[in-house]
Amino acid sequence: MDVETRDDVFARRAAQLLLGSPDPVWFVGPGGAVEQANAAARALLGWGGSLPSDHATVFTPASRMLLDMEVLPRLEAGESWRGELVAVDAGRRVPLAVLLVPGEDGDGHAWFAVLASDLRPHQAQQAALERLGTHDELTGLVNRPAFLEQAEVAVRSRGGAVVLVDVDDLASVNETLGHAAGDAVLVEVATRLRSGVVSSTVVARLGGDEFALFLPGAEVTEAHRLAGELHTRLSRPTVVGGRLCRVGVSVGVAASSGGSEVHTLLRQADVALYLARTHGGGRVEVHTPEDHQRVSDLLRLRTDVREALDRGEFRLEYQPIVWLDTGLVRGVEALLRWDHPDLGPIGPDAFVPLLEASGDILDVGRWVLHESLRQLAAWDELGPAAATWTVSVNVAVAQLRPQLEEEVRSALVGAGVAPGRLTLEITETGMVDDTVSTGELLQRLRQAGVRVALDDFGTGFATLDSLRRLPVDQLKIDRSFTAALDDVGADALVSGICRMAAALGLTVVAEGIEHVGQVEHLRRLACDFGQGYLWSRPVRPERLSEVAAALPTV
Repeated sequence: MDVETRDDVFARRAAQLLLGSPDPVWFVGPGGAVEQANAAARALLGWGGSLPSDHATVFTPASRMLLDMEVLPRLEAGESWRGELVAVDAGRRVPLAVLLVPGEDGDGHAWFAVLASDLRPHQAQQAALERLGTHDELTGLVNRPAFLEQAEVAVRSRGGAVVLVDVDDLASVNETLGHAAGDAVLVEVATRLRSGVVSSTVVARLGGDEFALFLPGAEVTEAHRLAGELHTRLSRPTVVGGRLCRVGVSVGVAASSGGSEVHTLLRQADVALYLARTHGGGRVEVHTPEDHQRVSDLLRLRTDVREALDRGEFRLEYQPIVWLDTGLVRGVEALLRWDHPDLGPIGPDAFVPLLEASGDILDVGRWVLHESLRQLAAWDELGPAAATWTVSVNVAVAQLRPQLEEEVRSALVGAGVAPGRLTLEITETGMVDDTVSTGELLQRLRQAGVRVALDDFGTGFATLDSLRRLPVDQLKIDRSFTAALDDVGADALVSGICRMAAALGLTVVAEGIEHVGQVEHLRRLACDFGQGYLWSRPVRPERLSEVAAALPTV
């Protein structure tokens, strides 16, 4: 009868302990067969009822070579071996961290135990950590360091272009819908950027609301074309939190034929992006050698415009709004002008965005309200017809705050003008950005008798539902549709707007009318009012009475 020695008992108990381990463990006998394996090893390597007769077949050819040349000699010498081997299960590679421990049975036969650990979770974690170092976690795009690294080599050898994209409206989305909605917008922007370029394009999120693309080998014409396509793609509305949201973007482009550094292209594209934002956003600018002077001029304008109100450099011009059926003046639109003491007249497209960016639009907008109503009251002396005129005043998005109600009341009282003679013109963006609070503010103004117009209608993303819910009295059709009335699509759109307005009890003003044929066309579509060069360009207030008296009846 065989007597179990102390060492045998110890080895048996150790084997039992190892076989019960949650980590994969198996034992290889003297003939090289896997003689025992615990449940973890069987599950990991797909061993069912039978175990491999040759442990070497468990591993890839490279790992078998390592076993033969290094590992087995160490085991035969009585030394343990620790390292990494790659096992195979039904063609699936399984990287393992292993500890091989040699032993002998009571008869002196050699065996060894394999204690293994699956490296795949660790490798996946390591890959995730490495990806965090090179990619933006929210959008999955590469980050700034990775963008610079990937673009640097290509720009020196092949040249290329950098396109910078800035999300104009992200702050308002965060404020009105919450930061989760803002994140959803960023993810949507990233998705649209990726789907709009070829695979060789490097697309990155540089941080915040700014994205970058590097186009290897692209010249300025190609880069400009692509930037325009991306601008159109990104400007389409998206649904965020169950609401239709307009994502406006500004784009800056810079290109090189080779030899430039990517940092230089980035700076140039950033200058172009700055110009795009400064001119109101929502546009594409391509860098030119003159851009630095343009930026210098803009910086001067930014400084000067903040003092223009105190120095009395702003003035108002007025353009008649005419009844289409009679040709008589219904009212006027007040238009802000700036006479710079050194540079001469500055167009509103150049200085209004500067006022909006600085916040000075609030003071200037208040002045426009008071001055336009004062002038309207002064025209009453021209006779009964002028005493019925109305004045339309453009209101910036920043002015749509609770204080506007008191500012309007104060201006009306100060001028002695009835509320019904004032129309506030709001852009579609201003109406849609924060429907609830904007609607409540405008509703209070309408209850006081003030009228509200939706300006440039058709160019934004106001919905039928928002028109139904928001307190609007009038729609102003953008001049681009008036100019294209001969086009079937534009005609159908204008016709649809007029029918919709009539159904909602709203009046319609068509902007940009330049010839009698447009008037006749708009009359057939049941458009109420018109505005444009056919009757008059914007004029100083002292000339308006002459213009009104000379207007033709069309």
